[in-house]
Amino acid sequence: MKKIKKYTYVILGSILIGFGIDLFFKGTSIIPSGILGLTNILENKYNISASISLILFNSLALLIGAIFLPEKNYTKNFVSAFLIPASLIIFKNISHLIDISNSNVMLKTIFGASLVGYGFKLIYSVGTAATGIDILENVVFKNAHYNKKVITYILDIFLVIAVYISSNMETVMYTIITIIIIEYISKIGMLNSSDTKVFYIITSEEDRVKDYIMKELNCGLTVFDVVGGYSKTKSKVLMSAIKTKNYYKLREEIKKIDPNAFITITDTYEVINAELNTKKQ
Repeated sequence: MKKIKKYTYVILGSILIGFGIDLFFKGTSIIPSGILGLTNILENKYNISASISLILFNSLALLIGAIFLPEKNYTKNFVSAFLIPASLIIFKNISHLIDISNSNVMLKTIFGASLVGYGFKLIYSVGTAATGIDILENVVFKNAHYNKKVITYILDIFLVIAVYISSNMETVMYTIITIIIIEYISKIGMLNSSDTKVFYIITSEEDRVKDYIMKELNCGLTVFDVVGGYSKTKSKVLMSAIKTKNYYKLREEIKKIDPNAFITITDTYEVINAELNTKKQ
């Protein structure tokens, strides 16, 4: 089931990216972010097919990934590396069917960037790289604890400079808006790449919080004893794995029950036998 969900998200994300790029940015001076922006420039200025140049770049990145990345981190990148270029080919003539030439430029920019950004979000949300740039960043920064999108940001700066040199300031501003929207929406996918959150809670209202988690959210719960490292104070920690969709609900309810509660929330990528934990409560 998880594999079906993963491939569905990657396919839908690739479709949105290909559709959005070809309908809203192809043939314009407004450039999307990352490698797609570079391939757009190559097609607009030098008539080099964006889909072909993207396939070549992604293939090179996959080859580098095969050498330097662990197999489990490498093989999962195959699908999106070729689906996005395929989507660009499929929607190559979409502007002949949908005419938006008379639409407001700002509206087209925002809508197109949102569509492409959401496509990236879907792909990133299942833990998969979208383009060769992502693969190269995983290779270069595989042991880094900070943001890995350094190459993307450098490329985005280069794209803005290229647009400034070849066009006018208004187009530069539209390009910056496009890049910000795409990067912001796609980053949400990276931050929410798991569908489960684990809450660790220390509260003086232990019973009320436990009742809410087990009765209202119908989630399992574990309680264990801890001792403060500095204060040596004994406490109890409530630990519960919940679906991401209930994350905000539980966080806000705990704050209502006990404004002084200590809460730590982490991502988790798999919960095994969660139903057994629920039945034991």
